[in-house]
This record gives sequence, C-alpha cells and structure tokens, in this order.
Amino acid sequence: MELEPKNLGIPLYKRDKSKLWFVLASVALAFLYRKPSQPLDIALTATIGGLTIWLAIGPGLMGLKAHRSPLVQGVVFLLCVIGGTFVLNRGIPWLITLLK
Repeated sequence: MELEPKNLGIPLYKRDKSKLWFVLASVALAFLYRKPSQPLDIALTATIGGLTIWLAIGPGLMGLKAHRSPLVQGVVFLLCVIGGTFVLNRGIPWLITLLK
C-alpha cells in the first residue's frame, strides 16, 4: 500500500504575476502622466516615475498605509499624493536639466 499518490506531473498552482503587472502599470501610468518624448526623458520617466507611482499607490509604504490610526493613514495618503505629483512635475524635469 502506497502512502502517497503518484505524481501526475501537473502543476496544481499558477504563478502569481500580479506584482509584475503592477510594476508595468506603474510605468505606464507615469508615461501617461508625463508624456515623454526624448530618450533621456523616457528613461527617467520609466525608472523614477514608475518607482514613484509604485511607492505612492502600491505596496511600497504598506506598513504606514495600514496603520491602525486613521490620522496616520490620512497623513501618509496626503504625503504620497503630494510627493508623487511633486516628483513627476518637478523632480523629473529637474533631473533632465541636470543630466543634459
């Protein structure tokens, strides 16, 4: 009598690709917000803008976003929105002028 059934070679789970899709969606959202046209602008928007949106919306600051105090959650939300728009509007153009 066998203790375990034979392996049929069929995977019983799928890979979770939601993290990859969220990173790609963050980069796409940064592209839609900034509308870059130059190669340096495209590279900075993809890296800095995508990372900024991922941190602001995604799991980057989850420890503070899921805080038990609603006041801390509200402050973190406001800082994420203000910081994200500041980086996309002022930070990336400043980096482009600095690197040119």
